[in-house]
Amino acid sequence: MTHHTPPDSDPNNTLKRVPHGVELALLGLVLLVALIFRLWQLDTIPAGLHFDEAIDLQQSLLVADGARPLYISEGWGREALYYYLVTAVLQVINNNMLALRFTAVWCSLGMILTTYMFARRTLNRPAALLAAALLGINYWSLFTSRFGVRHMSLPFVLGLAILAFWWAWQLPPTVHKRKMAAYGLAGLLLGLTLYTYQPARFAPFIFLLFCGYLLLVHRPAFKQNWRGLVIFGVTAVLITVPLAIATQHASIELATRDWLVEPLLKLLAGDPRPVFHNAIATFKMFSFAGDPLVAYNVPGRPVFVPAWTSLFFYAGAGAALWRWRQPVYAFVLIWLLVMLAPTVLTTSAPNYNRAIAAQVPAMLLTAVGLVETIRWVARRAGPQAAAAPLLLIMLAFWLIGRMTWQDYFHVWPQQELIAIQYNVSPSAAARALEHDVDSRAVLINTRGIEDADPIIFDSILDRTDLTIRWVDTGLALVMPAGQTQTRILLGANRWIDSDLSAFAGMNPHPLYADAAIALYETDLANWQEREATAVYTLPITATGPTADSLQPLLSGPVSFQDTLQLRGAYLPANTLHPGDTLTFLTDWHIRQDSAAVSLAFFVHLLDKNHTIVAQQDGLGFPPHSWRAGDRLLHVHHLQTGADLPPGRYWVQFGLYRRETGERWLFDDGRHDRLVIGPLDAQP
Repeated sequence: MTHHTPPDSDPNNTLKRVPHGVELALLGLVLLVALIFRLWQLDTIPAGLHFDEAIDLQQSLLVADGARPLYISEGWGREALYYYLVTAVLQVINNNMLALRFTAVWCSLGMILTTYMFARRTLNRPAALLAAALLGINYWSLFTSRFGVRHMSLPFVLGLAILAFWWAWQLPPTVHKRKMAAYGLAGLLLGLTLYTYQPARFAPFIFLLFCGYLLLVHRPAFKQNWRGLVIFGVTAVLITVPLAIATQHASIELATRDWLVEPLLKLLAGDPRPVFHNAIATFKMFSFAGDPLVAYNVPGRPVFVPAWTSLFFYAGAGAALWRWRQPVYAFVLIWLLVMLAPTVLTTSAPNYNRAIAAQVPAMLLTAVGLVETIRWVARRAGPQAAAAPLLLIMLAFWLIGRMTWQDYFHVWPQQELIAIQYNVSPSAAARALEHDVDSRAVLINTRGIEDADPIIFDSILDRTDLTIRWVDTGLALVMPAGQTQTRILLGANRWIDSDLSAFAGMNPHPLYADAAIALYETDLANWQEREATAVYTLPITATGPTADSLQPLLSGPVSFQDTLQLRGAYLPANTLHPGDTLTFLTDWHIRQDSAAVSLAFFVHLLDKNHTIVAQQDGLGFPPHSWRAGDRLLHVHHLQTGADLPPGRYWVQFGLYRRETGERWLFDDGRHDRLVIGPLDAQP
């Protein structure tokens, strides 16, 4: 028989039925506490946007604008279901970052509800309430529910699939059509699960292993349900066909992620040691040492704090093993082991995100352990004695909630790398400009101006009327096309080069500053016009500057690849001493917008033998931010050695592509370097 049995059945009558009204009130309290934990300072803790969040938010905004992806290539490949959920929330919450994270919140609440409903149907009402409460206040669950990435959709949708599966499994054969329809619904939801997050690819193995278990232990029940199981499997496969087509280039994705699945690759090559070590580390995460990455955890904090509360998890796992012949206990154990596999088979175990779908079976087993503790005491000392473990359980919940609150809201945000991992500076810059009435152009200098930070910034800032340039002001200043004034937003630990500041006549003191950003301004009218230093061109074939090879720039400004035109160079002095820092500035005009290529200036100090004795590489204005008409002022610093011999030296400079080393050519195709000098080194 597979029909539903009362979830509160208790042959020893040691655990009385929870009255329906009390049950609803307790469930409401659980959800209220979970919601408070999840909504408290949701827009400020963490204070910035993680790069994974930025990618998911960017894709969600594209869906809101009409895109309809099933799978995207960004971020090593991502399933797209979560983006449609975020799009729905964006219709209600007019704040991109908050909408992204709130989507994770309501997926988490959905996970809690489906867990409660599953446990109520298959175990008992007290276990259902306790599992829901644990998911509401456990640190692991809290973190993942406030992290605005697609991960949280996996346990929610998988929970729906499992709930539908057990509904179908427990329906009596007398309602055949209803039973088959329920299996079809479960298959549809399992198929949708694979549209959530890569570890969902392990989810079908939960049901495959469970079917194997049924064949071995409950063959009559399997035979009774085989038609429904076929419908379940076929429906799931059909639903995933469009995703399989969309990910037909997954081999490219996997090739770029070899470092991530290295333990699995070594296992397939015959070396089980990395997987074994990962399995041990994953087992230890419940009591001893959790996720080591500061981006996702107070490094090393185990799942259960205080550690003694993990004893209920082990008690529940032990009870499930003891009752392994009961299908629901076998199913929960299989569920836990399968969904821990993604972190066991990948690097940096344990990883709370990759194991996210193991949260639910872990808390279900813990709830079983809590219930069994009360039952065990009641059987041996009488129902009245059950009050003692009940008080212990209440203490455990109080301590778990209190430590979760303390660690997540106070300890974790103060970790040294959080500001970097969550890109606090570009996020703060975007929020500062979101409702800013000043429409002047803005230069932004944060750590990741060449790649990550513009994505993060654009995802948060919901306006298109501002002129934005990304500039490392430790190397460059820019006056955007058509502007005579510009503001400068500096992130934490960023600065403006003092020579640039002096050349531009800037006020060295910020107009505004806090821990995340500082605001300056510069006016083109104050940019000092100085007498330019003589600059010469040098042919590609020349080994170094000689009287015959040098050609003065008499015919006008020189342009590299019709994109970057030199307006002038400024060298304060033509003498230097050993150990001096040689400083000069170059003034450029951007002639046309540029593609997002990785460029750098090369600057070499050459001796009379054309040997490089000092050099500097770098570019403070990444090409993805170039716009026609922009003016670029760049500073170059060359540190000479204390043993620099006296003599005559030259400075040569130009541009090259970082990934290939290929130099940019002048428009004439014959020159690739500019030269300043000579300079005389004196003792």
